[in-house]
Formats: sequence, C-alpha cells, structure tokens
Amino acid sequence: MANAQDLYTSGTSPYPWLERVLGSAAEAVGARCAAVAFADNGSHRLSRVASWGPFPVLKGGMAVARWVAAQGKPLALETRQQASQVPGLVLHRGEELPLICVPIESRDGVLGALQANVPSFGDDEDVSHKLHTLELAAHLVGCILENARLEEKLQEKEEDVTRLAKGNIHAQEAERERVCLEVHDGVAQTLVSAFQHLQALEDTPLYQMPEAKQLITRAAALVRQAIQEAREIVNSLTPASLRDLGLVATLRQEVRQFEIDTGCRVELEANWPRLAKDSEVALYRIAHEALTNVRRHANARRMRISLSQEEHRLVVQVKDWGRGFDLKQRDLSATDHGTGLFSMRKRAELLGGTCGIQSALGKGTTIRVDVPIVE
Repeated sequence: MANAQDLYTSGTSPYPWLERVLGSAAEAVGARCAAVAFADNGSHRLSRVASWGPFPVLKGGMAVARWVAAQGKPLALETRQQASQVPGLVLHRGEELPLICVPIESRDGVLGALQANVPSFGDDEDVSHKLHTLELAAHLVGCILENARLEEKLQEKEEDVTRLAKGNIHAQEAERERVCLEVHDGVAQTLVSAFQHLQALEDTPLYQMPEAKQLITRAAALVRQAIQEAREIVNSLTPASLRDLGLVATLRQEVRQFEIDTGCRVELEANWPRLAKDSEVALYRIAHEALTNVRRHANARRMRISLSQEEHRLVVQVKDWGRGFDLKQRDLSATDHGTGLFSMRKRAELLGGTCGIQSALGKGTTIRVDVPIVE
C-alpha cells in the first residue's frame, strides 16, 4: 500500500480539495457521515485525514476501511450478518452500518479508502448508483493526491536546480579569485621583474648601441603593456574595489571607464549602504553584464543606471537609448546577448528576486532587477 500520509504535512497538502470532494460525494449519496483515511508510513494502519458529518470517534469505526485498503476492493454492507460473511473482516463494535467503502488508488497502488455511512440501502440499482458515485469520488481523490505528489517532486527538483545553480555560481566566483591570484602573484609579478631587468639594461654599455637601445625600448614598452593588461584582467574578474569599497563605488569607477571607452554618456543614480557579499557580487555581475551588452550591441549614446531602495527591496534599473531588439524573436539562451540576459535573470532569481527585460527595435532596452534585502 503506497504512503500518502506525508503529503498532509507538506507545503503541497491537497487537504482543502479533498474535503470538498468528500463533502460533495457524501451529499450525493445521502450519507450521514463520511471519511477518507490513508495508510500511515507505508503500513496497513489507517489514519483518518478528513471527515464529513458526525463520523464515529472509536478506532473500531475504521475496520471496513482497513479491509478495503488492504484488499483493494469496494465493500457495501447493510447488516452485521453480511459483514460476518466477508473473509478476513473483523467488524468492531464501533462500526456503524449501513456503509459503503471504496479503495483510493493511484499509480503507486492503493493509498487508502473512502467510506460513507448511509441511512439505508434501497434496491440494487440504488446501491450500485451510490457505489459508482463514491468510486468516482475516490478516483478524483487519487488524482488530487497524485497531482500533489508530482507538485512536491517538482518543487524538490526546482530546489535541487537552485542549489546546483548557487553552487555553480559560487564555484565560478572561487575560480575567478583563484585566477586573479595566479595572474596577480604569478604572471604580473614575472612581468614586473622582467620590466625591471630591462630598465637595468639602460645603465649598461649595451644600451648605448642604437640597435640594442631600440630593441630594449620596444621590449620594455611591450612588457609595460602586458602588465597593464594583466591588471585589467584581474580587475575585470574581481574588482578589488568591490571587496574594499562596495558596489556603488565600484560601479562609479566602471562607469567612468565605460564613458571613456565608448563615448556613451551614463547617468548613475545610487545611494546604497554596503550589502551582504553574495548580494553585492550578484548585483555587480548583473550591472556589469548590462554595461557589456550596451558596449557590444546597443550602439547607445546615452544610458541611465539607478540603484534604489523600495521598502525592504533593492531595485537596479539599467536603461539605454540604443538600437534595442525584438524580445519575441530573441532566444535568450542562444546568442551571446541572450546568454548574458539569461545569466542576469538567474542571478536575480537566486537572490529571491526578479529580472524584467523590456526592449523594442529602435527604442532601446530597459532591465529592471528587484531583489529582497538580505541582512
């Protein structure tokens, strides 16, 4: 017998719907009372989870339900004499007759039983009608439980995906930090040392030779450029200012450089306190991705970035007056542009927020991120 009892302690509990079905079925067959019972933790012991009307409170009142759930067969009893003729059924004193009891089934097997105590039995057609009505109700209850179980499994899968996504992002950030340290403490330091050796050559007779001087000067310039590029790589992976000064100061620095590189005028409105590390990193990545998309795709001459606080939520809005794009025709998981937008949405969702995107050809793009404040 499959276990359904645990659904009633979960967030996907179908109890309200079950009560409605039970009440409607009981009224349809003219029952004095009715109940639904399920197996407890995979055992053959039943627990009543929903009742309609003055259902008997004695434990013996579920003897027929236990038999029906164990056998997987419906049972209609009018008298105790009939009950004594049913193999394996021990009718306790608390069981009230007449009654009709039908099994509740799903793909996993029998879950329990639905029982209705009626005032009396009519002819065979009346009993058949009542039995059919209760079987339909039991089938509906089984469907409700199956749906609740699928919703619970879906929720578990979504939680698994969220945990994996968070783990992936944390791994990405850890890898960024590792690469930063290797470039800063390895490649960059090696280049600085090489540059110092080239400078030392200026004090040697070799430097007085025109050809050697030209080569040394050229090599020094290339090494100096490589040092600058290494520092830019380190800063782009994980800006030191993000750790030391916070999100707002980091964005101000990035916006100034963005204006120099692109000629696009950027209005930055921000007045935020320091946030939790994960929040600052995620919001920085979102804002950085928005700037990158404008740089690569928008061809905009003007944009605005605003960081505001609305009650207990943080709102980041990035608007550009660039070329825009058609959202209906854009697969946000396919192109470089789409991958960036998908990443922004996922980061916002992992913070418990949302990321909305509005765009139209020739009318620019607006990205709005709304996340709760994490203390």
